[in-house]
Formats: sequence, structure tokens, C-alpha cells
Amino acid sequence: TEDREELLRLRNLLSMGPPDMWRGVGARVIANRLGPEAALVSITLDKGFLNGAQTNTPVTTPRGLVGRVLRASPHSATVLLITDPNSRVAVLSQNGRVPGILSGTGDEFLEIGYVPPYARIQPGEIFITSGQDGIFPKGIPCAKVVEARQSDTSPFQMITAAPLVTPDNQEEVLLLQPPTPGQRIPHVREGPY
Repeated sequence: TEDREELLRLRNLLSMGPPDMWRGVGARVIANRLGPEAALVSITLDKGFLNGAQTNTPVTTPRGLVGRVLRASPHSATVLLITDPNSRVAVLSQNGRVPGILSGTGDEFLEIGYVPPYARIQPGEIFITSGQDGIFPKGIPCAKVVEARQSDTSPFQMITAAPLVTPDNQEEVLLLQPPTPGQRIPHVREGPY
């Protein structure tokens, strides 16, 4: 039954396909560094720079964004997860098109900062990558809003969100390689890809 479960996971991973003009490379998770003793909230993949894992390569699953490659050796790569406190991702609310910056907290929740106080953000709303940071393509689902409230100390809202992907149970991921220089991107899709 383990082989069958792996086959189903791999079919799901391959069926998602990368965004337009991007190329996807499958990779296996070979190690986790999670919890308070780890220096980084990260995972290690079995692909390195010889196999398409360059620094800042986006890492996804069919459910959403996992993180980005932090460093790569010839045959393995360390992925900084979006839950790490050092992680920052430019995002956009899927419904209201409200921009923000998704930040890791080191635990199970994320924060979305720089959201204007007048923006209507509801619990359950999905935030996607905006493509404005130059690392991630636009439209990858990232997080679901848990709570949105006005701040007493900041001109921006305080938004708590949950990641759509729980990294501790991932076995396979997809590395997204950007279009080659000079390649024209005709249209960027949003949402599930």
C-alpha cells in the first residue's frame, strides 16, 4: 500500500504543472529541520544545482507554496520554509486584491504585514503570491487568514494566517524554474496550476 500511496502523491504533484513558461522539477524531501533547536525552519531536498535547484528557486506542492531554495550543493538543497522568521513573500489577497508581505513566525502561524487599515480581509480568505518580489511567480496559494484586526500601534492591520502546506508531512515537492532570459511571458495564470 505504501507504493500505491506514493504513486498517488506523485501523480498529484505532476498533474499540478508549473505556471506558464516556468518549468517544474520534482524532488524528494530527505530531511527536516523543524522546531526550536533547528537554526532554520527548513527541509533538505535530493536535488542540487546540477538538477535545477538554484538559490531562490520557488518550491511548491499541489496545495500551495512551501518556500524557496536557500542554498544548494551539487546534489542537495536546503529550502527555507515560509514559516521561518527570515522568510518574506510578496502576496495578494485572492478576493480583494489587497497586497501585503507574508512573514514566517517560526511556529504554525504566519503574519501578513503592510495591509492597509481600510482593506476588508475576512477569516478564510486565501493569499497568493503577487509576483512583485521577483522570486515567486504570481498566483501560487500561500496562506489562509485566521484573524484580521486593527493594530493599536501600527497604521497597518495585524493579520494572522495559516500556511496551506504543512512541511513536516511533505515527501515530494516541485521546484519551479523561471523562464530563460529573453523568453516572453504571455499571460500569468492565477490560482491552482
